[in-house]
Amino acid sequence: MKVNWKQKFKPNRNKLLIGGFGLCIAGIALLSIKFSRPTVKDKSQLKFISGQFDSYKFTDGTKGYHNYVFWLKEYSNSFQINADFLSLFYSNDFKMLNYHDSITISIAKEDINKLNKSNLFIFSILSPKSTYLDLADVIKKYNSKIDYYFFVGLLALGLSFIYFGYKSKKE
Repeated sequence: MKVNWKQKFKPNRNKLLIGGFGLCIAGIALLSIKFSRPTVKDKSQLKFISGQFDSYKFTDGTKGYHNYVFWLKEYSNSFQINADFLSLFYSNDFKMLNYHDSITISIAKEDINKLNKSNLFIFSILSPKSTYLDLADVIKKYNSKIDYYFFVGLLALGLSFIYFGYKSKKE
């Protein structure tokens, strides 16, 4: 049985072109986000900060929204745990921290000028008793190549939509 694909699937030129351009733009945006964040390949590119734990606010919203922030007594800004690292974070142990317990966190050296000014993403959380966010695991996940695979996939899909959009007949 021969299937007549042109009859079953009628390509809409405008939808293919718009979708293709949209996918290409999404891929380029993903790549620009990857290159605009601080470079952290090892712990030499991090600044370690010690302070007294003040408070935390962990929000798990709808549709995958997560906002995990905490404050240190010595700094006016909040410190945020990147949502990509939540699977590596021992939140139940962290919640057991007492007010004024000493902890050490790491931030990118590129972000040191933002200290006491804006929210900062962190790479590790340690106390004398425990490790709540392990630096080695975070750096490995931070430098993952999966973003490049998404970029290539979006770009390839977008370019194929554009190709078939141009090849299809105008209506």
